[in-house]
Amino acid sequence: MVNLISVGRTFIDERGKLVAFNDFSLEKVNRMYQIEHSDTTVIRAWLGHKIENNWFYVIQGAFTIAW
Repeated sequence: MVNLISVGRTFIDERGKLVAFNDFSLEKVNRMYQIEHSDTTVIRAWLGHKIENNWFYVIQGAFTIAW
């Protein structure tokens, strides 16, 4: 299993902030998910198959990867 953490380049000016992931290839991405919890005290588990690729992007908060 390969875990990749990608940090984008941030550009800030009087209009606001832009985070660019221009060097990050999405060639092998088949699906993308955005998950919003209605109750942040509940832990949500993501169960997968033995061989599987999932891509997550954290906008706010954190997540733990465990196997």
